[in-house]
Amino acid sequence: MKKVGFLVILYAFLIVSVNAGSLNTQLFKTVDLTHPYENNVYGTVSGGCKLTIVLSITDLTSLGIVGYEVSFTGLTTQPSFSIRELNGNINVIEFSLPNVPGGENNITIKADTTGGLGQYEIYQFSYYCEILPQGPFLVNSVGFDFADGYLFQTGAGYVSIPLNITKRLPPTNQLSLQVNDVTYACNVKLINNTCYIACYLNIGQLLGVNPNVVINGYVAGSNRFSVILESFVKVQNTESLLPQVTYYPSTISELPSKTNFYQLSTVNNFLGYFIVIPSSITNGYSSYIVGGSPGNLTLLSSSTMNSIQTLTSQLVLFKDYAPTSPVYVQSTNQFKCLTNYVQPQTTFVSHSIQDNYTLYNTVSIQGTVNSPWNGLLEFTQNGFSSIYPNYYPFGCVNGLPSAPTKSMGYPFIIPSSYKIDLYLDGSSVYSNNAVINDIQNPKLLDIQYKYINSREMVVTAVASDDVSGIKTIYLYSQTEAQYRFYELNSWDLVSGTLKSGTFQKLIQYKFDRVLGDLMIRVEDHSGKYSKYEYLNGKPLPQYLYDFTTYKYQIRSDISNIFFKDGNVMDLSTSAKNNTMIIRFLSPKPDVSAVLYFTDENLIYNRYFIGDWNEELQQMEIDFYLPSRLLTGSVFYSISYPGYIFDSPYLNQRYLGSYLKVISDNCDRMPPLITSIIEFNSDGYFGFDITIEDETGFDRGFISVKSSIDDYRFNFTLSSEAKNPLVDVYRISIPFVVPCVFQRFSLDIVELYDINEAVSTFSDGNSNGVSPFMKILGNVNTTIPSCGLFTDNLPPSFGNITSITSSVDTGSEDRLVTVSFMVYDDVAIYYPHLPSCLATSEGMVYLTVVSTLVNFTQNVANYRCDFNLPYGFGYPSESGKLLISIYGIADTSLKIIGTDITDFVNITFTKLPFITKTSNMTTLGGSLTIYGRNFGLDPLKTTVEVSYKDLKFNYTTSTLYTDLVVIDSILEKQSSFNITLINTGQRSNIFTVLAEYLPPTGTPNPTSSGSKCPGTPECGGSSNGICVNAVCQCKSPWIGSDCLSQVIVVPNPTINTTDPAIDNNFNTTLPDGDTVTLKTLISIISLNEMNINNTLIKEHPFTTWIFTNQTTVNQTLSQQYQYSTNITNNRLTTNIIITLQYFTEETTLIFANQLLTILPSSIKYNIKLTPYQFSSELNYLQLIMSASIESTSTDSCTYQETGTTNDSNNDYVKLQIDNNSLYGRFIKRGVIDNRVRTIENIFFNNNESTNSNSNSRIGINIPYFRKSVELDPDFSVLLDITNANDKDNSICHISDKGLTKSQLAGIIIGAVAFVSIVAISIAYVIWKKKKHQKLLGIMNKKLGSLNTNK
Repeated sequence: MKKVGFLVILYAFLIVSVNAGSLNTQLFKTVDLTHPYENNVYGTVSGGCKLTIVLSITDLTSLGIVGYEVSFTGLTTQPSFSIRELNGNINVIEFSLPNVPGGENNITIKADTTGGLGQYEIYQFSYYCEILPQGPFLVNSVGFDFADGYLFQTGAGYVSIPLNITKRLPPTNQLSLQVNDVTYACNVKLINNTCYIACYLNIGQLLGVNPNVVINGYVAGSNRFSVILESFVKVQNTESLLPQVTYYPSTISELPSKTNFYQLSTVNNFLGYFIVIPSSITNGYSSYIVGGSPGNLTLLSSSTMNSIQTLTSQLVLFKDYAPTSPVYVQSTNQFKCLTNYVQPQTTFVSHSIQDNYTLYNTVSIQGTVNSPWNGLLEFTQNGFSSIYPNYYPFGCVNGLPSAPTKSMGYPFIIPSSYKIDLYLDGSSVYSNNAVINDIQNPKLLDIQYKYINSREMVVTAVASDDVSGIKTIYLYSQTEAQYRFYELNSWDLVSGTLKSGTFQKLIQYKFDRVLGDLMIRVEDHSGKYSKYEYLNGKPLPQYLYDFTTYKYQIRSDISNIFFKDGNVMDLSTSAKNNTMIIRFLSPKPDVSAVLYFTDENLIYNRYFIGDWNEELQQMEIDFYLPSRLLTGSVFYSISYPGYIFDSPYLNQRYLGSYLKVISDNCDRMPPLITSIIEFNSDGYFGFDITIEDETGFDRGFISVKSSIDDYRFNFTLSSEAKNPLVDVYRISIPFVVPCVFQRFSLDIVELYDINEAVSTFSDGNSNGVSPFMKILGNVNTTIPSCGLFTDNLPPSFGNITSITSSVDTGSEDRLVTVSFMVYDDVAIYYPHLPSCLATSEGMVYLTVVSTLVNFTQNVANYRCDFNLPYGFGYPSESGKLLISIYGIADTSLKIIGTDITDFVNITFTKLPFITKTSNMTTLGGSLTIYGRNFGLDPLKTTVEVSYKDLKFNYTTSTLYTDLVVIDSILEKQSSFNITLINTGQRSNIFTVLAEYLPPTGTPNPTSSGSKCPGTPECGGSSNGICVNAVCQCKSPWIGSDCLSQVIVVPNPTINTTDPAIDNNFNTTLPDGDTVTLKTLISIISLNEMNINNTLIKEHPFTTWIFTNQTTVNQTLSQQYQYSTNITNNRLTTNIIITLQYFTEETTLIFANQLLTILPSSIKYNIKLTPYQFSSELNYLQLIMSASIESTSTDSCTYQETGTTNDSNNDYVKLQIDNNSLYGRFIKRGVIDNRVRTIENIFFNNNESTNSNSNSRIGINIPYFRKSVELDPDFSVLLDITNANDKDNSICHISDKGLTKSQLAGIIIGAVAFVSIVAISIAYVIWKKKKHQKLLGIMNKKLGSLNTNK
């Protein structure tokens, strides 16, 4: 077998025939599923290659496989294998061969079977183990530099070094680095066999910085490369340096057990690098530039302290390289944390079960809990878990102010048809008494992805479960199991039942940077689950944005990266927009690239998604950068399927990928609170907060909490109508008496400026910049003035005053309203709003905060409005939702709640509903409709589009339960309504608004004169009117001169061999003679043409497959389909032609145009699948022919081509005497699902005679990638003007076929001028009489045809 560098072939297919005695049969089918780059790894001299093979093995005759044996020369120990899927007779097995010798290896895998049938060879292949080269990895060790401009942004220097290796390094021989100077620390990763190195300063070893960084790369102790680079640390030797250092807090040296401290260092007139080094690095340490410009920068350093420690810091300035030491500025402040912070933990002191099994199967876990809202509370039902909404006030049925222990009650609705076990934090708390035990895991039978576009796909899954039914199907990463790429739920069932059904859902792709091998998990409602990495012996379908293959280091095909508006952006005064352009060696029309940016702590916080520009063949990512970023290079990352790259790596491969910003004065300091003043007046108390920001405060959130109560008063802030640079914001809380002594403080604060810089504070400290940075130690609390009073009783829950009795969670009206009354003997604390909880089977929760309706001192009425998610509570054995109410408070802050308050009946029905559509313009085109329950059968789903003056029913070109696509929305529509109809059920009416875009079609033809064709013009006022030298015909007249009418001809004879129409019919000539006319329309070939209009390849059509698609109910038309294919450059192109014959006038839409199809017309709908062009500059030309022939020998023929009156179509008119074959060719086609202008060519030929007029037509199709759709049609016309009265007609007379114009020239040249005048006058009189006579004959003929119809 041919020697290869890695696994021989992907998905190689092999059916093995074996000979067992006299038995000779096919026993096994083996498919190789190994990724083609899995084994693209070097081997070692001592250990050879580690080879991984994944095989799908089907036991065709159920012999039973009990083991495997691998053999090759030099094998010492049998390799291990693991089962990746076991599905009936299908096994997916991973074989791990750790010591394959270097060189060529012939490897055989055999299966051991049961029943004494022995051992059978199931797979054999060759593998060449290439040993890691011993020489250097780098030919040239000079010419490398650190990427410029990232030092103050990231604190690192970056360099990329391409290595002369072609495979990945062995797992036991990875690349490690050694640096010449302990001042530097470097890490490395290999990307596309390129060494990507990031170097940092070793802040523990800063005695002096070497001017050069010498990096040595080692593999298995052997030096494989060495490079010398100039230090990425910039220095400036200046004599006078007077840095300004400010500390926050400035005066307090002993800090509480959980807090922050900050150092603000400003260094002017210095272009060198400087940093702040704390005496010890804490978990919350960060340091970055917040202001200034190069040479005059301000650095903010922060530390979080939550344990006993003492912190100092020093500012380090690099004036020169070693042996000169840096300049150290020691901090004058010393900060001490005196105690360790201990996070409160939720613990159960005791618990009990309140079993209301007869009351809709409800159970309440009740108990005494310490610190109930200080951590996750996880309940488990059999095998799946649910996180209870464990925050105030949920679960609390009784509590006193300041008391750490509360009485709690957690309610559940438990199914009764199968066994349920409940667990709390891993401990069993309840078990029902159901007889049926759901012990079988659910099964995934099939899963398919349909890629809609680069942002969306449709997932269709078939699954089964024996008892409780399918609950969820989701895709997750094995390395980040909590992250779900998509999820299908019970309510996504589209056919069958939850025990055996098909589920379908439209998925929006997620673009988070999640790595790791992907698996699908299927769960049932009892908690059983199954996991799949392979299915039915095949890999799972490819999730488009799966970065699993990132580990294979497959070389990227990016050819260039640059920025549309330049790679330098001036952000001195405002934010700026730009567009990243990525060009590839091969087109990427079906994927998106993503551009990620980080915050100052290098945490990814924003991303922008790009789309493919088909016209320019490039990826375009629109993005913006906020104003006043730090001058220098911007750190970013890009990704597209299988690839992730950071900007320093890209910069050294693609010079245009550098993105640099300029700011006269950087501002990355977030908004800060500079003053807090308490107030208590006019029935309110609270805080007046002053917020400052250098660029401008934008928005914020503040939560105020009491010292003895966990209730939060929440406030949103906005700078609208405020001074964004500095202003006062009032936080007001109603003052209710009587009251108890308590302190109120700002517990959660988030403040954003217009540049998205954010300061945050929660739970006692900040993970970044605290909004209280400048007033640490002076953060005020407010204490309302309260007198003494007696209140021994808690408040009481009165009753439910009204409740929504039932809700259909499959409908659009899913509002559940619960109104209730509470009272207290002293006073209700009415601003302390209770919260409501809706619980369904399967531990699904929904919470809302109530609204105060009205109140007195002792009585308050509240209302909770639940807007239930679609499918909430489905399925439900009980048919109930459980309502709980918590957080009812009186003014003494005694808290009560009711865990089982009331129930709401739930149902789930599926009706079609439209939620949104794709954007539409006045150019028309395809419309994507989003929603639910659209159906799956295209014959049962239509879309009714109501235009201003027309209502039209569209069939779907794409149909899924959540998505529908209809084509050819009419142009020039500013708005229209749509209604989806599925199996007779009508959806809501949805209005689509179209954005105006100027027309792109061909402008109306102009004429140098004002005359219109025809005698009289446009056939007279009864036929048409002349507008700008163009005839506007009145129905039923058509043609450039409005002198033709369609006539009804017999139904065409359908050719079952090819899509040609060969039709005969009789007609009466003006002299009364009856003759037979014959029309012939055919499709000849598909030709590839180059840019010079030269034929490159001709594809004649020879064989067609015929299908009669006419249905019984089809009365207005007959429909027939012809299909064939051609092959070019190894790609097969399918050609599908749908031929329709219309018996009556019909209105259709094609390419966003409204078309009137005349009676007795033939319409061709022509579709092409992808064609492999020889060059992207080429085009296709579809050749058609049309002809009309008469049995009369005394006929005249005439041929006319041109553009129709509306300029939207080209036409050819082949006339014999008073009859014509009229072909209309729309000047637009649907190319790659977009309406584009196409060119129609009418070829000149000399084949027409007096009794036969024919033409060849070429429809030019521009370069395309996916699809083409064309739509010409043909009609037979009756003309007032006979062919022999038209110039250039061909008639049979004794002069052997001379044309009328030739004869006229001869006659005129042979007579005198006076005779010419006389003849001319006589001709005019004769012509007028003849026109009237022909019009009479035509009307008589049309009447006769209509009578015989």
